[in-house]
Formats: sequence, structure tokens, C-alpha cells
Amino acid sequence: MKSKLFYAVVFISIGNIADAQIKTDNVPAKTSHYWNFNITAGITQNINNFTNGTGMTYNVDAAVVQENSHGLFVNLSYTDFNINTENLQSLRYPPLSEFSYFQITTGLRFYSPKKNTFADAGLGYYNVRGDNSVGMNFGLGGKVRLSDIYSIMINGRLNIASVLENPYLYFGLFAGIDISDKKELSPEYRKNKLSVTAYTGAIGQEVIALSDNAFTGELSYKLNDKMSLLANYLYSESHDQEYYVSGAYSTSLVKDEKKSNLTAGMRYYTSGNNVKFFLEGLTGIYINELSQITVTSFDQVYNYYVIDISDVYFGYTLGVGVEILIIDNLSGILKYDQFIPVSGEPSSGMFGGLKYSF
Repeated sequence: MKSKLFYAVVFISIGNIADAQIKTDNVPAKTSHYWNFNITAGITQNINNFTNGTGMTYNVDAAVVQENSHGLFVNLSYTDFNINTENLQSLRYPPLSEFSYFQITTGLRFYSPKKNTFADAGLGYYNVRGDNSVGMNFGLGGKVRLSDIYSIMINGRLNIASVLENPYLYFGLFAGIDISDKKELSPEYRKNKLSVTAYTGAIGQEVIALSDNAFTGELSYKLNDKMSLLANYLYSESHDQEYYVSGAYSTSLVKDEKKSNLTAGMRYYTSGNNVKFFLEGLTGIYINELSQITVTSFDQVYNYYVIDISDVYFGYTLGVGVEILIIDNLSGILKYDQFIPVSGEPSSGMFGGLKYSF
């Protein structure tokens, strides 16, 4: 009887083990990695070679991301400076011959715990104006989650071509679409994350002389209670007309100027709930178009002088302001910005606007 009971226990135990093994085999193994793919475009500024002008860069980037916050990436980019050649026919930049950059690099990418920001370093092949070389790059970036799959990618990258000989340095700021196969976004994550703001204000060379009207549109994405990502577009235009007479000599001057900025960056809220003070920093492209006609006359003899300049700069914007909650999802913003182009003249701006959060 005891032997029969022993064999029954053994038989039941073997059956339970086999059943557990079958159930385990039917459970899909949890993957420890996922992939990202993004396409971005933006502006590139030379730092130490050829020209101070800007070019247009197109990027394709793929990465395999491990769950422990690091991964491998491959980045391919093409930078075209022909737009600089065609448009910068100005006194500041002489006409240039066409040239372009191409690079393909691979390296390590390190992510924040929530995988929303990253830093990376890569090494690979560079072709600068036909010269083949080894180069390296360093990048910082982040993404704005729109859904489980799609995000808006914003990143900056410093490239160092011909690193073993005479290095060429150039820096770019890019934005585009990121696709991922990692699905973890909850509906609450998207609540009040995305906002749009419309501003009006004035800009000028000095704080006490803000004479040119300006209009600004801004897209922001809330990372947390303290920080938001920003994308900003500014447009301003002015018209001046002057006339001088001195005896038989006269001068008439008509000047039309247009300014526009396309920048991206970060806003940091220092305090408050319904009244929040903030600091912000952005970088991007600054365009200044000037058309000036001067007519001089002396004893009924007229001379005409025409200046048509289009300058493109890479630069920075630093700002400070306050955001005041009006009603749910609607806030008012007052802010002061300082515009600092790398090669152009700095200027200031005061703005007020309304912000709507989705």
C-alpha cells in the first residue's frame, strides 16, 4: 500500500512538472531590446572651415536600444551648402563655390531612464568636399512622444571630420519623426503635454528701442512639471523712408527689412503653479533680408544705389518670462528674449501671447 501511494505521488509530481513545462514553453519570451528609426532635417553651421554660413542637413538614424538604457546606433547624413552659395550674395559673405558633406558613423548611445533623452558618440567615414577621411561625432537629443509608435525627434550633433589630420568642425540642429516598436504609453501620459502659443510684440537693437513689430508662433511639449521642449518661429518686417536736403544736394532713402528666426530648445520653470516664472534657451537659424534704395541728386543730376542683402546666421536665443493660468488649458505669457547670432548683430524682443494646452 505504501509503495502504491509512493508511485502515485511520483506520477502526479511528474505530471505537474510536465504541465508546468508546457505552459512555460507556450509563454513568449520577453525581449530585452527594441529598435528606433528616425528621419530628421535641419541646419548646420561650420565652426572652423570654409565659411561662416549655414547649410541644410538630412539625417537617417537607426538604433537598437537595450532595456538597461544603452544601445548601438548608425547615423547617415548629407549636408548641402549650395543654398548658402545661391542666397548669400551679400557684403558679409562673398559668393562661394558649391560644396557638400557626407558621413556615416556608428557608436554607442546612452538613454535616460525613461528613454526620452539621450547622448551618444560615433566613429566612421566622412567625405568633405571630395576628401575622404575618418571622423567622429557627439550628439544630444530628446523626443516628444505622440503615440506608442511615433515621436517628434529633436537633436543636435557636433561632427569632427578628418580627425587624424586637419579637423573640420561643424554643428547641426535637427528635428523630424521617430518610429519605435516599444509600446508602453498610457492615455494619461499625453494629457496636457502638447501646447501652442501665439505671440505679438516688438524687437530692436536695444531694449529701450523696440521699434519693429514681430509675430511669433510656438509649439511646446511638456516633459515634466519643470521642463518643456520648444519649437519657435518669429517673423518681423519694417519700412523706413528718409529724405535730406542741403542746398542743391538731396538724398532719398527707402529701406525695407525682414527678419525671421526658426529655433528649438528648452524652457525651465523655476517656481509656481498658477503663476510660473521660467528661463528658456533656444538655438537655430536667423535670417535677415535687407532691401535699400538710395537716390542722390545734385543740380538735377540723379544717382541710384541699390543694396539687396540676404544674410543667414546660426545663433542662440535666451529668454525669461512668466506664465499665468487664466482658465483650464489656457494661459497668458509675457517674456523678454535676447537674440544672439554667431556672426550678426544681437537684438532684443518683448512679447505677450496666449498658450493653449491640448
